[in-house]
Amino acid sequence: FNFPVNLNEFGLALTNGGTNVALTMQIGLNLMDQTDGGLSATGGFSIVGKLVETGSGAHRWEYDRLVFDGAHVALNLPRFKAEGTINIYRDHDPYGDGFSGVLCARILSNNQGTSACADNSGSIKVDVAAMFGSKTDYRYFLVDAYVSGSAIKVPLPPTPIVLNGFGGGASYHMIPTGYKDPEDGEALGEGVDASGIIYEPTPLTKLGLKFVVGL
Repeated sequence: FNFPVNLNEFGLALTNGGTNVALTMQIGLNLMDQTDGGLSATGGFSIVGKLVETGSGAHRWEYDRLVFDGAHVALNLPRFKAEGTINIYRDHDPYGDGFSGVLCARILSNNQGTSACADNSGSIKVDVAAMFGSKTDYRYFLVDAYVSGSAIKVPLPPTPIVLNGFGGGASYHMIPTGYKDPEDGEALGEGVDASGIIYEPTPLTKLGLKFVVGL
C-alpha cells in the first residue's frame, strides 16, 4: 500500500512464572505525506507462546494467543491537531483488568511542535477520557469530557465572573483520590479524568455524576 511502516520496539519476555513467553512488538504507520500535515498511528501487540509437555516428557513451545496491547493515533494539521490513545492493562494495581482511552483535540493551535494532549495553546481545547475495567468481584467505569480554551468566555452578569471551561462525566464504583493538573504539559494518564481528577476503583461507591466549570 506504499505506507511507511516502522518497527519501533521489539522484545521477548517470560511471563506467568516462566510458562509463557511473549514476543512484543510496536509498529508505527505514517498515513499522510509530510507536505499535507501528519497522520500517524502506532500499535502494540504480543504473540504469546506456552510451554507444553510432550508425550516423552520433554517440553516445547506452542502458540497460545495474540494479545493487543494498545494503540495511538495522531493528526497534526495547520491550526488543528488531535490525538487518541487506548491502553490495555492486565493485573494492574489498583485497576485490575480493563482498558482506558484518551482523546484530545486543539482548534486554532499555534504550537505545531507539541502533541495535542500536551498543547495548551488552542483557542478551543477538547479532552475526553474513559476507563472501563473489572476487579475480582466488581466492575467499574469512568467517562468524562472537558472543553476549554481562549475562545470560550461566558460572562455571568451581574458578577464579573467569566467561565472559560466546562465539562462533566459519570463514574461507577470509582472514588477520587488525587489531582493532576491538566495544564502541566503532560498527557492524561490512567485513572485521570479530563479535568485532572484521579480516580481509583472501589466497591464502596455506586454511580457518580460530575459537572465542572472553569473560571
